[in-house]
Amino acid sequence: QVARARDRAEVAARQADAARQEAADLAARLRAELAALAAHRDTLTAELTVARQAAATAEGQVTALTVRLDAAETDRDLAQRRVAQLGDQVSDLALALARLGTATDADGS
Repeated sequence: QVARARDRAEVAARQADAARQEAADLAARLRAELAALAAHRDTLTAELTVARQAAATAEGQVTALTVRLDAAETDRDLAQRRVAQLGDQVSDLALALARLGTATDADGS
């Protein structure tokens, strides 16, 4: 009985050692996988930071371009009003010249 008990104890000890080794191997694989995931997370975090900075820069450019567009539209509207005013003045001058020409012709006849 003692020999059988010793054999069973040795088998149990070998099984326990194998289980410990398997657990250690699994823990090592999981630590490596965790390290890889942490590195991937760090890479994604850095990429996100770069993307956010690019978005902020783009938003700033959009704001600047919007301001420039508003100024250009204002300038365009002012120029259109000035063109209309100058057109009216040209028409008034043409009419005045026509009247002056008619008056001069009437005086000369």
